[in-house]
Amino acid sequence: MSTYVMSDIHGHFDEFLRMLELIEFSDRDELIIAGDYVDRGPKTLEMLRWIEESPENVILLKGNHDAEFSYCINFVQSLGGGLDKNSITDTKKAFELIQKIPELKDSPFFDYYGTIENLIMYKDVTLAELKRWVVMIRKMPFVYRRRVNGKKFIIVHAGYLEDDSVSAEEKEQFYLYARENAYTDGGARGNIIVAGHTPTIIKGLPMYTGGEVFRLYDEKKDCVFYDIDCGCGYKGSDWFKNGRLACIRLEDEQIFYI
Repeated sequence: MSTYVMSDIHGHFDEFLRMLELIEFSDRDELIIAGDYVDRGPKTLEMLRWIEESPENVILLKGNHDAEFSYCINFVQSLGGGLDKNSITDTKKAFELIQKIPELKDSPFFDYYGTIENLIMYKDVTLAELKRWVVMIRKMPFVYRRRVNGKKFIIVHAGYLEDDSVSAEEKEQFYLYARENAYTDGGARGNIIVAGHTPTIIKGLPMYTGGEVFRLYDEKKDCVFYDIDCGCGYKGSDWFKNGRLACIRLEDEQIFYI
């Protein structure tokens, strides 16, 4: 049995399946995915439907893109009162109503990547199916702990904060959105933090490696940090040609790439 962690698949479903083949993932293994299943890539629909049917040995955590996706769907649902949520025609009507709201045009806060528009207008996904995904995402935890071969791992989307002086809401924001502060403010003594969120292909950030997994050992905290977001979400982009999907096996901390 082996335990694997991936993160930030971002709709690149084919790469995800190829990674499962590469690591020879089986029902004897465990897979933890640290969020951001949606947006950017071409196959968010296929990814979400796979998640719905995922086996018990797959642990699904929440990422910021998933939380934002869920929030936007709830907004569409709120304008769909009185409509048949199983009807694609009524679902498209609800989305067309949203498109007429001036404040939402080109808004960075509503469907910025066009994911929901694509699902409804071109993939014929209904409000009923979207609602199922909202329920699914809401149930996803922020953090997962795993002890492997005597080593303590904490898996989270962006960063782990142990400070009890901050509110639960602040911690949730940290779990979803932390970047450099994941290393300066976060961590847990004697643990290995495995996260994603910040692509290691973006120059100028401390986690920049050109597309390799980033690893940092903080001697003062006695804490190891991994950033395994190697830019799969940007795969095919003219700006970030080195984007790829990464996976870490916790038993020996071996890295795999697609």
